[in-house]
Amino acid sequence: MRSFSRYPVLVEAEGEILDNIESQVSTAVSNVQSGTVALQKAKNRQKSTRKRMCIAILILLIIVDVIVVGVLKPWKSS
Repeated sequence: MRSFSRYPVLVEAEGEILDNIESQVSTAVSNVQSGTVALQKAKNRQKSTRKRMCIAILILLIIVDVIVVGVLKPWKSS
């Protein structure tokens, strides 16, 4: 009869453990969702930054071309 008296304590302890696991799983789900949102934002920022960088390089190349053509002027005869 003594061994049966320990069951309520064990059941209560297991219930607390299950509640703790459920809480941790819920926290993990929340963290994964916020991580997914952060990754999407980072992807969009990277795409935008890449476009700006390409435009800046293109503008720089045009400026260099204008300077080189202006300095050399191979078609102008003196």
